[in-house]
Amino acid sequence: MEEFKVESPLGGLNWGIGCIAQVKEGDGFWESYGTPVQPRSLYLQQLKDRLGEQAVLNITSEEQRNGNIRVHLADWAGNEPEGVNINEMHDPTDAIRIYPNPADEHFFVDLRKLSTTMLTIELYDLQGKCISNQEIRGGNTLRLNIPEQIKNALLLIRISGENISLIKKIRIK
Repeated sequence: MEEFKVESPLGGLNWGIGCIAQVKEGDGFWESYGTPVQPRSLYLQQLKDRLGEQAVLNITSEEQRNGNIRVHLADWAGNEPEGVNINEMHDPTDAIRIYPNPADEHFFVDLRKLSTTMLTIELYDLQGKCISNQEIRGGNTLRLNIPEQIKNALLLIRISGENISLIKKIRIK
């Protein structure tokens, strides 16, 4: 990385810990500059400590876990794979309907517009804990019951299968 900037605005206290760059800029607080520190992510370490390794696996990519996400993102740089015209792509999110949203005791995942391929539907809380994991064949509608202890929350629904992988949000009353 060429430049790393850490600002501390009035009333703020921002830290740069273990940053590695050619140029260090900003009036933030610096510690262990130029020296990698462990853990790389305090958030991911706390998540692992509280909910286990699977919670981290549920919300991260292999590149993130291996510490080379910046290389992956730089290579990608927002470009679609060669030969893919984004204007011609079918958006699978248009074929999936989740209702009611917000939900109370249950909600439906309508997959009737998708092909009959097998799909995995996973429901996660924002800490990465898997609440539900079910398989369903596209072309159907799945009813998901919300556990009684979940109230006033935002949940993530991960839908994956052949040629599809997406995440949608649902608010629970």
